[in-house]
Amino acid sequence: MSCWRGQGRTHAGRRSANEDALVCRDGEGLWAVIDGMGGHDAGDLAATMIRHALENLALGGGIAHRLLAVDAALQSANHAIRHHAAMHLGSKPMGATVVVLLIHDGEAGVLWAGDARLYRHDP
Repeated sequence: MSCWRGQGRTHAGRRSANEDALVCRDGEGLWAVIDGMGGHDAGDLAATMIRHALENLALGGGIAHRLLAVDAALQSANHAIRHHAAMHLGSKPMGATVVVLLIHDGEAGVLWAGDARLYRHDP
């Protein structure tokens, strides 16, 4: 059980639609920020697909096992996004960036795709 708690908020910025998504699974030590790729079709849907993959992921085992499970979930979401783009968008670009933080039993791991970043802040 994680003693860390996450909290997040998204903002559309200068865009008309907010294509961001967050995952906060505090009790399991998994947090993610997902940013739909603006300028491409269906960035909001891509972000939602990644969010669902991470929210529905079964976590167990040590940090290495959890990292592999998150990686597999992200790979599966990527496949689903590419399939959706091929079937419904004429293969136009569709995607999202993502950064995931995992903390379990005193160990941490980070996975990311695209230009998503994670910063450590020391108060």
